[in-house]
Amino acid sequence: MKKLLVIGASGFLGWYVCMHPQEDWEIIGTWKSNKNGIPRGIKNVQLDLNKTEQLKAVFKKVKPDAVMHLAALSDTGFCEQNIQKSLHTNVTATKMLTDYCGQKGIPFLFTSSGQVFDGLSNESYSESNETNPQNVYGLHKAQAEK
Repeated sequence: MKKLLVIGASGFLGWYVCMHPQEDWEIIGTWKSNKNGIPRGIKNVQLDLNKTEQLKAVFKKVKPDAVMHLAALSDTGFCEQNIQKSLHTNVTATKMLTDYCGQKGIPFLFTSSGQVFDGLSNESYSESNETNPQNVYGLHKAQAEK
């Protein structure tokens, strides 16, 4: 059975992914402070993206076949007040994950945010639109995309 590591499984997106397992994939979800946010029956491991050694240990323990990075420090007010913490969680940790997965040949899925756009258009945004974030969280997600 293949292993899917869902980083941020106790969050909004991660919870929904975990609720729809595939029969040939074992889901292992990570949580930072809300273990109870992980759906019942899902194997899980605690992970603080700000702790590089913990991140490496989780990969060594789980040995994932694929990774979904759904975690983020997304409270825009908190990000405005804690720019360095937001930068590390939303940009630096994402880069570490992409680098590691790239080196190991592990398929990697990253989710961004509509916050990378300015919200001034009456049209729907797409990936081809220019980013113009209006807050620190959006700026950091745009940086993580690059």
